[in-house]
Amino acid sequence: MLCPDMPTPTTIWVKLRSLLGAEPWPSDFSSGASRWIRTPPVRAAAMVRHCSPERSRVRGGSRMLNGCGAKGERMSDQPPIDDGTCFACGADNPIGLHLRFEPDGDAGVRTHISISEQFQGWRGVLHGGIVMTLLDEAMAHAARRAGAAGLTASVSIRFRNPAPVDAPLELRGRVIERRRHVLSVESTLCDAAGTLLCQASGKFVDKSLA
Repeated sequence: MLCPDMPTPTTIWVKLRSLLGAEPWPSDFSSGASRWIRTPPVRAAAMVRHCSPERSRVRGGSRMLNGCGAKGERMSDQPPIDDGTCFACGADNPIGLHLRFEPDGDAGVRTHISISEQFQGWRGVLHGGIVMTLLDEAMAHAARRAGAAGLTASVSIRFRNPAPVDAPLELRGRVIERRRHVLSVESTLCDAAGTLLCQASGKFVDKSLA
């Protein structure tokens, strides 16, 4: 929703340019009208910047959304940041899943969870996007246990059975191979009876070595 005092497109562009100064510009960014600000994150950043008093935080967010960090660094050049706000495992995220993993064997992690119905898709069934988040997080923590500052490069997921809400589930992740800075990782989600609900495999890049 836009603020009641939303300025004209030209004013938005002028304000954004004055705020970001010499930051690198997206290739589709030009002055004059909103149709020239075609990148949705840039347009959203311009509008929020005008309406929000938290200017420094929005500036940082808009720069990251467009792949630019301090002094023009690419987003991919910056190390991952754990500030407690991760939706999957962040302790400070009030609406997060608050996952906590423990070691599982030599190269894995696991956790026992029950996800509430607020995250359901079909009635009584955990939303597929949440299932994917769980599997990705398990792989990321397995990579972390292997000493890697792992960032997801690719993930392949296979749904086998519906995952129930408000029911005991077991989530596991483990590293199966490592080649230089690329880790091959897999994860599974099972119900209390051990039935496989979903599985994933992925490639994670260790940014501390890349």
